[in-house]
Amino acid sequence: MHKEAKRILSAYEINLLIRSNLDLSIVGKYPIDYPIEYITNKAIFKEIEFYVDENVLIPRIETEKIIDLAIARINAKNKIKFADIGTGSGCIGITLSQYLTKLNIQHKGFLSDIDNQAVKTARINAKNILGRQNNLKIFKSNLFDKYPPNIKFDLVLANLPYVPIIRDVDKSILYEPSIAIFSGKDGLKTIKRFLQEVNKFIYQNSLVIIEIDSSQVEYFLNLNNKKLSLEIIKDQFNKDRFVVLKLK
Repeated sequence: MHKEAKRILSAYEINLLIRSNLDLSIVGKYPIDYPIEYITNKAIFKEIEFYVDENVLIPRIETEKIIDLAIARINAKNKIKFADIGTGSGCIGITLSQYLTKLNIQHKGFLSDIDNQAVKTARINAKNILGRQNNLKIFKSNLFDKYPPNIKFDLVLANLPYVPIIRDVDKSILYEPSIAIFSGKDGLKTIKRFLQEVNKFIYQNSLVIIEIDSSQVEYFLNLNNKKLSLEIIKDQFNKDRFVVLKLK
């Protein structure tokens, strides 16, 4: 008879349970690999607490750098308009809005997702974190299909599904919405559509920052797109994680 494995909680997990006023023993009611963020309905992103549930992807620490990349490249501007495509919990767009407010940069953000429940979650987080009166418009859209045709952005951020469906993944990931994770055999199905559409919504000097899988770098290096300049950026774990595009 095999002894049932016991879950060992990390300091991060214990912290989330304490912040939620939950007894540590509650984790025993869930599968051993069930994400602690869904148990507590909390996730920390750039030191900000977000509400999450099984309808949205759990924010990753790797993704936090997308905020740093954006701020570093727009801090000279007095006013910007940005889009967060595939917003999920809203962690990217909401965090960016908070940073811009602290920097006294006027802004308007458009946060969109293909999933209705994700849109509702992002709206909850925007209200809780930024207040009812904020600079964000949050709505359902399949990439850009519900965006006004004449709108243009100074900055477009996108953390779209990019994991190849053929890849073996940690079992805990399977509790998260597959629509936010997997995208075709090479993981590029959604990103390729995004690249076809984004040109219509940016200016000459606009920035586009996309989170990618490290296996997709060669695809981007071979794009040979004469309209866009391209830079590959590593995350804090030294993995190729972001593509920064600029319209020439």
